[in-house]
Amino acid sequence: MNDLKKTAGYNLLIMVAYTLLSSVFSTGNEWQLGFMILMVVLIGIQAGLNLVVSLIFFVQKDKLRGRNFLLSALIVLVIGFSTCFGVASL
Repeated sequence: MNDLKKTAGYNLLIMVAYTLLSSVFSTGNEWQLGFMILMVVLIGIQAGLNLVVSLIFFVQKDKLRGRNFLLSALIVLVIGFSTCFGVASL
């Protein structure tokens, strides 16, 4: 369980970092739409990378690390997309 906390924690820190950078660089009249599109792309990339890493660990017969990255991908998707749509409602 400790490995899951580390993996999910690092993924959430990465997500917080690019969320803050995206919000700083989103300007203009329709900044919410630009922020939302940028976040969807970044979250999709991060979740996709987590899925690929998870598949690599499953192929190498390391089920624990594969499961950790698979759950991290799910966490990133749930929290990330709720962040996207939450900002769009501002």
